[in-house]
Amino acid sequence: MGAIRVLAFPFCYNVQANTEETFNGTNLRLRRMRGQYSNPRYVKKHGLISSKLHVNSNMKGNSMSKESAPARYHPVHVILHWLMALLILMMLGIGKFVMPGVSPDDPQKVFMLQIHAYTGMAIGVLLAIRLVLRFTTNRPAPADAGNAFLNFLSKVVHFLLYLLLIGMAVSGFGLFQMANLPAIFGGQAPYPQDFFQYLPRMGHGLSSSLLLALVVLHIGAAMYHQFIRRDNLLSRMWFGKE
Repeated sequence: MGAIRVLAFPFCYNVQANTEETFNGTNLRLRRMRGQYSNPRYVKKHGLISSKLHVNSNMKGNSMSKESAPARYHPVHVILHWLMALLILMMLGIGKFVMPGVSPDDPQKVFMLQIHAYTGMAIGVLLAIRLVLRFTTNRPAPADAGNAFLNFLSKVVHFLLYLLLIGMAVSGFGLFQMANLPAIFGGQAPYPQDFFQYLPRMGHGLSSSLLLALVVLHIGAAMYHQFIRRDNLLSRMWFGKE
């Protein structure tokens, strides 16, 4: 038995020594790694950014952006919105429902066309100002409809509203020039029997129909927010304190 203990002692000593050496080496490496990760230069050099810190920074940035967004639109933007809404509804009403029922030989049709043309020019100028303000002033955060698809649809509708207004302004100006409307307004030229002989007329009419549909959809969405979701959305497009 004594011989066995004598023979086993070197083996146990070697195992203990190796274990202590491994343990000490692991501790040394852990201490070294801990020191490196706590060094900002090392972390920046090797791109070792904590995912937790990254997520927290993103959440902080998002919350700050929401806090910095105003509760209402800029007063000038509010004026432009409601003035343009009034003029657009008037234009669509005259162009889609009143003028088609008036004979080209009726002097009132020239007068209505004159109102239609110059009101369209005014809308074009207001639209240009509004586009500039859209990119130069702070706006409220996008309204939440409570549904991802509806939120996406809202962005599409707003984009198409601007696109169609631009298209109608361009096609209307083309008609103004090609049909020589100033001469018609001055009584120097007869009223055309059919404006479809001019190329921009097709695009102008199609754009007006699409615009009317989008306006109805836009109004319906506003009513949905105001009376179903009850988030007081209309207050964002009105005057008041932040």
